[in-house]
Amino acid sequence: MASLIKRENSPYWYCKFRIPETDASGERKWRQYLRNTKVRVKDEKGSQVSAKASQQKKDAQGKAEEIEKAYLAEQGAGDGSVKQLAILRQATEMAARGQLTESVTRQFLLDIYAVTAGEKLEVWTVREWVSEWLDRKDKTTAKGSRGLHQAAANSLLEYLGSKADARIELLTTSELRKWRDWVKDEGRTGKTTNLYLKAIRNLLKIAWQEDIILKNPADPLETLPEEDSIEKLPFTLDEIKALMGAANPEWKLVMGIAFYTGLRLTDITRLEWDAVDLEGRQITVSPKKQRRMVKRKKVLVLPVPDPLNALFNEYAPQDARQGPVFPSLHGHQSSALSKQFSKIMEKAGVDPQKTTVRKTTRQGAGATVSAKSFHSFRHSQVSFLANAGVAQEVRQQFTGHSSDVTHQGYTHLELETLRSAVGELPDINQAPDEKK
Repeated sequence: MASLIKRENSPYWYCKFRIPETDASGERKWRQYLRNTKVRVKDEKGSQVSAKASQQKKDAQGKAEEIEKAYLAEQGAGDGSVKQLAILRQATEMAARGQLTESVTRQFLLDIYAVTAGEKLEVWTVREWVSEWLDRKDKTTAKGSRGLHQAAANSLLEYLGSKADARIELLTTSELRKWRDWVKDEGRTGKTTNLYLKAIRNLLKIAWQEDIILKNPADPLETLPEEDSIEKLPFTLDEIKALMGAANPEWKLVMGIAFYTGLRLTDITRLEWDAVDLEGRQITVSPKKQRRMVKRKKVLVLPVPDPLNALFNEYAPQDARQGPVFPSLHGHQSSALSKQFSKIMEKAGVDPQKTTVRKTTRQGAGATVSAKSFHSFRHSQVSFLANAGVAQEVRQQFTGHSSDVTHQGYTHLELETLRSAVGELPDINQAPDEKK
């Protein structure tokens, strides 16, 4: 932007400015100009501080900018170039005075972008982008994943404190590494910490894809070892029978389905009667985990052996088999269902084998997990099938696993093969002291 100067022995304001010009060789260089604005420095009475003098200076500045603009136009530059040059001049002057901080520099760049593109560059703070990301996730992900996303986001905001209100592009890999280690030090297992990291990496990946940040600072971070994550244990046959004896008819059938089919608790409690064919002795279900992965979506057809069929017939007569199989459990959150099952375990005298896996320094309380829970039915089924000599690929068909990490190998199996395999499982309807 043109600046005003006073020249000795001249009653007029002069303006000084620099514009880029192309010389005969085609090289573009900056050239400085000094031009008379034809606006007087003093009013007619010679006062240096009068209102008229102040107005004259404003008029001179306006004239100076017109002169600069005219010279720029000769070189093919428009209004945008004038504004860009003004921004650059101001930045240069502040740098010379030692006032050009990082935040001020970023603001200058944003101003230049706005002049060039004709619109403001959208800027997000970490907190604002977290809120935006969570809103999007609520609309696109399963309800069960939202709690994890919220927990991961809350932990990041808590760790950053006031830094969460800084621009998201200022978030560094070093800061995220410290956050990851802080999450672990707070007492969470390596597995939980890695799930948090995965969520935040996704949050920043979307910001990168939308050009909000230039790179994803979470990409270089490695996951943590998960040796501290507790391993789930199977129930023994006596424990399963004790659980059956302590449960009401509804939960007895839930546990029976879990043991003989390997289905998860939420998949069982959302079963509809039209998925159960007792005449054909089979259950057809699309497990929740597979439904979320379209490319790996599965429909499992699982056999109903005699002991499970007996539980179905004991639970509901033919004319009552409509709608949800378990009306009082249908649609409940897995956490609420797990609490109900914990009470059954306590009544049955089955030790959940709780272990303290973390000790939160701020709250002082230790968090515990159980080696035995409802999920142990899946482990029990696999364990009994393995002990009976059932091939691994058959066991995998029950559990619905399809990755090498979860289960090695996979082949197509006919339902009759599964019927033969499930026939190897013991009858859990017998009392603990009865012989099969």
